[in-house]
Amino acid sequence: MLSMFDDENIIEKAMEFVLVRTKPEYLNEMISILDELVVEARATRNIAVLIELPTVQSRMIKPEYVDEVNTIKHYFGQHPLAMS
Repeated sequence: MLSMFDDENIIEKAMEFVLVRTKPEYLNEMISILDELVVEARATRNIAVLIELPTVQSRMIKPEYVDEVNTIKHYFGQHPLAMS
């Protein structure tokens, strides 16, 4: 169950997932977006917001990762991940 995981660790992993797939020229912009989304994720207890919005910004994602990121976005849209 999710209670086994530390919320901050989950947030860090979600941010890392998005950032390693972000084009270098958009890295600072993506960090700013994610910083704002962390606040929302904590408030709503839903980590999916960290992945859902940035993936809409496909232009910011490295081409080789667009399909993967969109698949993850779709999954979280169907199965929201609530934090413990």
